Amino acid sequence: MKNLYRKIAFVIVFVLIQIQLLAYIKDSRFIQDIIANKNIFQDEQLLLNFDNAIWGVNSNQFNVIANDKFIDSNGIEYPITLGANGNATIQKIGSWPSGFNLDENTGIISVDNSVNERPISGLNYRVCVGQLCKESSLLYQQINDVIQVTKTITSTASDIINGKDLEYEIRIVNSNNSAKSVSFEEALAASTTNTILTKNQIEFVSWVFNNPSTHPSTLLSVDNITNKLKGDFIINANSEIVIKVKANLKAIIVPSINSITNVNTLDNSDNYLVNNENVLLYIDVIQYNKDLAITSRIQDPNSTQPGNRITIRVTNVGKETIIAGVNSNNKIVVELDFDATSDNVYNMILGDFTYDGPSLPTTLGNRKFILNNNVNLAPGEYKEFSFTKDNFSNAGTNQERTHTFTLKYTPDQNSTNNTSILTHRNAPQPGKISFEQNSDVLSKYVCYNGSFKMYNRTSATSEITAANVDYKYQFSNDGGLTWQFIKGYSATNNNKTIIDVSIPKPDGDNSTDIVHDKDQYNTIEFINVTSDFLIRRYSFNAGQPNLYSWTEPIEVKVEQNTIQFANGVNSFSIVKGTPFYLPQVTTTYKSDLKYFRINPDSGDLTEITDTQSPISLTLPEGVESKTYEFLVQATTTNTGGNNNSNISSALGCETLEIFKVIVYDPTKCNIYTKRTFATHVKSWTSGLSGVANPEQAIPQDYNGEIHVNRANAATLTGGVVLLGIGTVGVDLYFTDESGNLLNLKNKKVVIKLGEQYSGLKVAGGLSVRAIKTDRTLNNLSVAPNLVGATKGVKGGVLDALKGDNVFEYSFIPATTSGTPEEFNGVRIQLGSLIGVADLASVFYAYIEEEDTITNNDDYCTLINSDIIVSPPSSLQYPDNQRDVDASYVKSGSDKIENQNIKLNRSAEDAYWGNYSEVLNVASSLSSVVFPYYSIDDDYDSYTLFNATAGVLNMQFLRAKLRQAARPGDQVQITLAYPNINVLNLNLLQLGNFKIVYYNKGAKVGEELLEKFRVLDIGLFNFKDKRRAVLSRPVNFIYDEVELQQFNTVSVNLGDGIHIHDIRINPLLAFSTQQDPKDVTEICAAEPIIIEKPDFCTTYRLSLARVSKFGTENYKKEDGSDLLDYKGRKIYPIEEIVDLTPEELTSFGIDSTVFNSIDLDNELKAYFNLELSQLFTGELYDGKMLIKLQAVRKGCDYGEPQYLRVDFNNCNQGIINPVIMNSAKY
Repeated sequence: MKNLYRKIAFVIVFVLIQIQLLAYIKDSRFIQDIIANKNIFQDEQLLLNFDNAIWGVNSNQFNVIANDKFIDSNGIEYPITLGANGNATIQKIGSWPSGFNLDENTGIISVDNSVNERPISGLNYRVCVGQLCKESSLLYQQINDVIQVTKTITSTASDIINGKDLEYEIRIVNSNNSAKSVSFEEALAASTTNTILTKNQIEFVSWVFNNPSTHPSTLLSVDNITNKLKGDFIINANSEIVIKVKANLKAIIVPSINSITNVNTLDNSDNYLVNNENVLLYIDVIQYNKDLAITSRIQDPNSTQPGNRITIRVTNVGKETIIAGVNSNNKIVVELDFDATSDNVYNMILGDFTYDGPSLPTTLGNRKFILNNNVNLAPGEYKEFSFTKDNFSNAGTNQERTHTFTLKYTPDQNSTNNTSILTHRNAPQPGKISFEQNSDVLSKYVCYNGSFKMYNRTSATSEITAANVDYKYQFSNDGGLTWQFIKGYSATNNNKTIIDVSIPKPDGDNSTDIVHDKDQYNTIEFINVTSDFLIRRYSFNAGQPNLYSWTEPIEVKVEQNTIQFANGVNSFSIVKGTPFYLPQVTTTYKSDLKYFRINPDSGDLTEITDTQSPISLTLPEGVESKTYEFLVQATTTNTGGNNNSNISSALGCETLEIFKVIVYDPTKCNIYTKRTFATHVKSWTSGLSGVANPEQAIPQDYNGEIHVNRANAATLTGGVVLLGIGTVGVDLYFTDESGNLLNLKNKKVVIKLGEQYSGLKVAGGLSVRAIKTDRTLNNLSVAPNLVGATKGVKGGVLDALKGDNVFEYSFIPATTSGTPEEFNGVRIQLGSLIGVADLASVFYAYIEEEDTITNNDDYCTLINSDIIVSPPSSLQYPDNQRDVDASYVKSGSDKIENQNIKLNRSAEDAYWGNYSEVLNVASSLSSVVFPYYSIDDDYDSYTLFNATAGVLNMQFLRAKLRQAARPGDQVQITLAYPNINVLNLNLLQLGNFKIVYYNKGAKVGEELLEKFRVLDIGLFNFKDKRRAVLSRPVNFIYDEVELQQFNTVSVNLGDGIHIHDIRINPLLAFSTQQDPKDVTEICAAEPIIIEKPDFCTTYRLSLARVSKFGTENYKKEDGSDLLDYKGRKIYPIEEIVDLTPEELTSFGIDSTVFNSIDLDNELKAYFNLELSQLFTGELYDGKMLIKLQAVRKGCDYGEPQYLRVDFNNCNQGIINPVIMNSAKY
């Protein structure tokens, strides 16, 4: 009895201490004390980059400490240095193959000349800075044949002569399992010297891709200076691109030429490619003994003003020297056939030619120019003459002149190059445009999403009598290299045209250029401007579109002021009754800051004048949670404002950011996330744009069930438009269960989108906007009304994304001032720039709102029903994969389900892609491969974070949860590294990765993966080379977790890190455990207590046993055996069975499941097992397991947790340790 009293007293004291400690930690003053402490230091960090050498290329000597870093407790970075004066040491780990040497003074690993074979596994080494050590490895990889270029001549041999078109094909094969974004360059050169031929010798006429719908010819263009055909484009995985090229041989003076092709990946991910650089195609050119070619050029083809010089060239492209003769048989004559014989010729520069024609000036007859007698033309030599003409008559409509120059030489053996045609026209004089009405201002800074006015300062003029001059406008966002007409929507008001660069015309047609009469509007105002560009006025004669000219361009520079929250967190969760302090923010430029509270019903703003005092945010009685929204406004200024000394060139620019505060009652558990998907789709296009499979953006019938296929999407292919105006899009409508359109207001819209880039892209034109129609779904022939402000996706989440990205975008339809608007649909529209076809994907859209659980069974069905995704056939997932040791993850007939992929119970969907830290650097599309394998219900399949995605990019993989995780929940990630001995957990270098938490689209926290628990739980799901990695419990609500690889210096992990699984799975363990595989001694008669993470979670307890252990026992890092408390070796668990009712009955237990006893307002669950006898015998000795299943609202939550136990008598003073959510190991 005394022993019993002692036990009771111990439990009471233990509980009281825990309650006091918990109360102290929950006291907000405790948190404020930590925040106020200015002497907090961060942990020292040693960042080692994974090293990867290419065997036979850079493998002889490789420095493994290059770019490695040490970060001290003050956050200061230092490079790793070795040797006597260095800050670090390096040494080998284990035995290395013979012939591989480590220089401990330099960090260089060298290979002896006698070594012929590449080692399969990595060479492991350890780097130490003081007592801080980390281990890494050098992996030698083979050269990958990723990009191959081959070429074929398609012209017949007899047609490859001067004057004719040369035709050939370039075939580019991508044999990699991921798409590549490549840079392409093609030149034609003399084969003997590889000197590139000029435009006078050869001219690219046309180039056509084998799939013009995805690869239009505008992806490539000719550089007029270098005469190279250049451009960037995408090659899909395991596919090829064929380009049919046509080039006119004008005056080739060599017997053979080379086609020189270069193809390189834009992200530099594949530095050693086979047959893709300087790929040559040898082309024989037929050369005659006697062959002359004529070419012509005009100084300005768009002008007929006096002094516009025309030059004629005669070139010897034959094999023999030609001597101009004195008789008609060998005279060299050039005849000028003007289309109007009244044109006069002036200012002749004849050189070696003699003019033979009417007296000058004259109005009669054609002109002849004769090469002087006995003038020699050696092979490749040319002679020129030139002249100017008078300007055209101002009368009449024929203001375009075409002149034919004919070469006559009787011995000439090739007549195909004896004619040259030249055209010039009488274009208007362009006048001027300016940012000021009364002075020439050619450059202006504009606020992001702001506006500017452009003035027609002086009008264009034409010399043509009664000419009707009209204006168009052109823009360029590549510094003037290419120009496009402004298309889309404009409105007029008070002699002013307003061009909104963010929206399309109401009918969705953006193919029409904006045109004005010359004196119609003197002021052009551009609104909603979000990017830099040049603009010029294009003047042309109405009815004669070939007569055109343009003004000197003026430059628009957009200056964007951004608001940054600390650590990027702009959403906060607090327990009711906790005071809230406004977050401090920083800005790009010096700014005046104001904070406002947003009225949830009207959207009205109330300024918060006292920004330092706490704000009381209440939670109404009976309500589980409430979201408060605040707005911070930053206005650029040059005086006052915040402490930023960086002054913006555009003053008075307003930037707005909304942040949210969620106040919740931790004892209430009836709120869940409700999603109402859009159910009706209508697509619209113009020009070369198109929409493929629009029905994929709404729920479809799959085997008799209506659901959204989260892995498939409608595809938008954009044309060429102004600054993001959509030329193609889909309208998605929301309906009720009866199919009637919903009238929505102040509701959050969530859209899953994807966008691909070519290397030329500076920015895409993806934008969204709410729509409202009063018509029925069967009568949508009239376009809906566009409501609220346009949301330029490119101005937000996509600005940092490069390559192939799938992401979520959300907004509440409202005016620019924040007033909510009524809507019943959403428009997703796509435009493109500089002639590059942009591709976007629309997966789905839904309304997200909080709802109350009224029926536990319905809720369980909602969160536990199967979610099946089916990737499109073009992105087929494999049915087996190579593990990190090159073996297959599945054996025999067992395969990965790769068509109808079932997601795990935590996951709702996945997003993926990569961010770029370098502006306009497009990355490979292969950053995250097979993303759904990270959230499926199969621990063997995996998503690959591709190691060859390259530097300067940050890859991400985001898992969206079915329901929000509550405080205390943990993220479980199952992963594997190639070429790493994972028995040594120090080699799991996770410092390059972090988890970012989001709630309702807003970042609420982050944590380095290096700080996570790195655990081998010892169960079959985490076998062999894989390890479970769990975060620490957090004290906020989140509904998305993003795994992010953020070290952009060098991350080389063989083929990459394998992400086998991401899910929410709170880890339970006894407080006394030091390792998750430990066996815990349990008193059979005492209660088992679980410390609950929150009031919404309880547990079921049952008993199980191990039916099969692995054959090899666990080892410690020093190689010794891992033993339990009795000194027994610990083995991996391969098979588990639940104890049957018959087994339990034989031990005096009448129930297979123990339900917890949960006391009100107490975060503990009690289980009274009261076992009457112990589990003994071969089936049970050392094999017993406690099985714990978390339960919320009557629904199983997460996977069962298994704890190894021995049930013993209590006569030895055993006190059962508490089971906790965050065990300290």
